[in-house]
Amino acid sequence: MIHNLSACLTVWSSIGRSLKFILIEIKVLKDEKRKLEAYIEAMKEEQLESRSQVEDLQEKLADQYEQYRDQVRSLIISQVRSS
Repeated sequence: MIHNLSACLTVWSSIGRSLKFILIEIKVLKDEKRKLEAYIEAMKEEQLESRSQVEDLQEKLADQYEQYRDQVRSLIISQVRSS
């Protein structure tokens, strides 16, 4: 009977250690998940900023292209008139 009790206590002790280890592992995984979520959110914000910068640069480039096109057109027209 004492042998069975000792065996049960050993098993329960082992289960307790395993549960503590599992709980610690769960906490570590939750912390890692939070860090990854924060990193993903930061990357999304950075992506939005980059997208906004690209759109601004595309607009500026389009405006600059129109200015150059208009200047070239004016030069061509002035050359044709002077010839």
